[in-house]
Amino acid sequence: MKTIILILLSISCVANAANQKIWKHKVNQHDVWSCHIFTTVALLEAEYYKTTKKHINLSEADLFLKHIKKGAPNWDIAIKRYLYKGIKLNEPHLLETGFLANNLKLIQKYGIAKENEIKYSPIYKMGLPMTMNLLRNSITKTKLSLKQGNKIDTVIANQISLLKKNGVLKNLQQDLKYFRSRAETKSFASQYTMKQINMRKHFDLEKIKTMLKTGPIAIDYDVVKRKNSRSIRLCHTVIVTLYDERQKCFIVRNSDNKSIFGKPTLDVNFLKNKIRQVSYLSRK
Repeated sequence: MKTIILILLSISCVANAANQKIWKHKVNQHDVWSCHIFTTVALLEAEYYKTTKKHINLSEADLFLKHIKKGAPNWDIAIKRYLYKGIKLNEPHLLETGFLANNLKLIQKYGIAKENEIKYSPIYKMGLPMTMNLLRNSITKTKLSLKQGNKIDTVIANQISLLKKNGVLKNLQQDLKYFRSRAETKSFASQYTMKQINMRKHFDLEKIKTMLKTGPIAIDYDVVKRKNSRSIRLCHTVIVTLYDERQKCFIVRNSDNKSIFGKPTLDVNFLKNKIRQVSYLSRK
């Protein structure tokens, strides 16, 4: 009996370990609250590999741009809406947060380019992290100008003009470029739906372990981040590829891998009190 159990555990580990070999690129969201984008893309890449046995490296930047644009007819209007919303928030980063199910709908509507077509980073030139940083700075400047008694429409028009001079608009407009890959990924994504299991009231470890036998999953859990000497409670999302029976932890791929939350494992006891839900792709 002991031998049979060991064999079953070995088979399970091999199957789950395969979940770790489906991504080719490193993940790092930098100072952008885009974990939901990275996990959506990772789940789709995993399904693509399971179906075709081929790797695909999709652009988190392309999907994030669609998320920020939110269906606006052009980027002038999108930025204007972004600034109007931002001045009402204490934390502009909140405009970057989102949901996996909504992200999948964006891919099903517009498709998604490949990583080599629209790159997410680097930080120190006009990649997405710097673009978002400039947009957030624009919100801060808008708030300051409004406190000085300036009219909101004038202030926002001036900020949009400055953003254009800084090259922000040009970088955002990458979503207007044509890539054949978008049509291909749109067709592929249309076969799936995002399933979600609420685990706030009941943490079901055995169910999660069973799900991992068929592929990676996404787990949402509560985190507290320090920002400008303030504590902010929000949700973070990671891809889970493997459950380690001996260590009693999940092996994860964490796009926030430069922060204190960027650990390669998630302790089960920690997760029991923090988990929100489990998400995965399922064929329609």
